[in-house]
Amino acid sequence: MNPSSDSPVPGGRMLSELVHTSRRRPSRSWGNTLFEVLVALGLMGLVLTAVGELSVAARHFFAKSTDQGFRFREATRACFQMGRELRMCRELYHPDPAVLDGGQPWTTSPDGSAVIAFRRPGPPLREDQVVGFRLDGSRQVLERLLYQPDFSVEDSSQARLLEPPRRLAGGVVGISLWSPDPSRRHGSRFLGLELVPGAASGSGARTELPLRLEVRVGDL
Repeated sequence: MNPSSDSPVPGGRMLSELVHTSRRRPSRSWGNTLFEVLVALGLMGLVLTAVGELSVAARHFFAKSTDQGFRFREATRACFQMGRELRMCRELYHPDPAVLDGGQPWTTSPDGSAVIAFRRPGPPLREDQVVGFRLDGSRQVLERLLYQPDFSVEDSSQARLLEPPRRLAGGVVGISLWSPDPSRRHGSRFLGLELVPGAASGSGARTELPLRLEVRVGDL
């Protein structure tokens, strides 16, 4: 006998009824429960939060590294400029050359400030210039000063400027000047200069390696 859709099956149910019932029965693999959806959303939120924090940290690190590199390059240029001008020094006003003769370096004051002043040749057909380098400890800024020719050592704090101070570098935390023993320099007089650049302010601030150079000068 050929089976038909109306043929009885064991259990007393018709085949068509079984097929219809099987089509209406929901599958366990279809869709997700509300709990599974909430868990997935929670995990996605955690991942997005972690990615955001990593992105912010990376930008902060990049900006900080860029700022430190800029400060170091700026301090390097300033150090070489100071060396070029000190090489032409004819008379050192401050610090007192006698202080340097002891072999100990002259350095910044307790508040981190310092001033170097000296006379050097001016442009061709012009009189000598009195040049200064000032480190402002409160701002950590190194500036170049150009004084009036009537600079007075006794009243250097009231010395007049020919032009506004010119910024050379920022983030400088120390400066030192010394005079090496001429007997160790083949009888020649030298001035040693050290510039200490700092890093960006904040909890990760640190001090970079100092920049040092020596330049040959005449009698001070």
